[in-house]
Amino acid sequence: MTIVAKIPTLLDQLEKIVIILGSVIIIVFPLIIFGYRFELLPIILAAPFLYSIVGSISFIGLAGMLVTVVGLFVNRPISAGLVLTVTLSITPLALIINLLGADWFDTSGTNDASTDVINPPTYYYAQDLRSPDQNSLEAQTARYLSGMVEPMANISSLRMGVGRLEAFRVARYLVELEGWWVSKSDLHGGRIEAVSTTLLLGFEADIVIRINAIPAADQGSILDMRSSGRDIIEDYGANAARIEDFLIKFQALLIKQQNRLNLKPVRVDTVPAAT
Repeated sequence: MTIVAKIPTLLDQLEKIVIILGSVIIIVFPLIIFGYRFELLPIILAAPFLYSIVGSISFIGLAGMLVTVVGLFVNRPISAGLVLTVTLSITPLALIINLLGADWFDTSGTNDASTDVINPPTYYYAQDLRSPDQNSLEAQTARYLSGMVEPMANISSLRMGVGRLEAFRVARYLVELEGWWVSKSDLHGGRIEAVSTTLLLGFEADIVIRINAIPAADQGSILDMRSSGRDIIEDYGANAARIEDFLIKFQALLIKQQNRLNLKPVRVDTVPAAT
């Protein structure tokens, strides 16, 4: 029997593998979420399971495409079960990418990101909120001080043509809009510490926002932000994406407020690092 003659049989076998593997993922994925959310499954197990699911879904997608394309050439009908399995398997992948960030495949080698890697904002309260088995903020701070952390392309210090108090109020308002739990808010010190919790698995990240006044001659302020994950060792760009998203929304809110008050346009610049 030639290879061509065997193709329909091989496609049948590959389709069975895809459907079985897809069915397992569809069942296991919510169990992982449930187990972690209710502290039945430790992060040391939950994270590898999620990464394994990503790899399995990638295989399902490629195998399903192969079965479909080759099947068209040999006049093999497309199975409804195959289509349904591949479609349902995409949902966990989309949720995982949403959890880890769009750059989950581009490892950063850290679970901590800051707009200022020379003088990063310091956490004063977050360490007391972490358990001994979670990531140490002291270790991450040491990475910055030793120069082990490189600047990230999409995030940098934000220099504004508004005073520190006004910038603080906008930042504080946006933190509330984001639904972050505020552990400390210091108006006169220009500092906000908060906790962000992901919707899917409840991964927590500690956030600190620092707003410093620029010398009186400039009459402006500069905002720096830092985000540090508590549980996962490798954040796959999630912390940097969180900071980038916040800065974009912050600038939009600041400009909107200035327009509403009919004030002169706000000058907003990004600079490599705060001093």
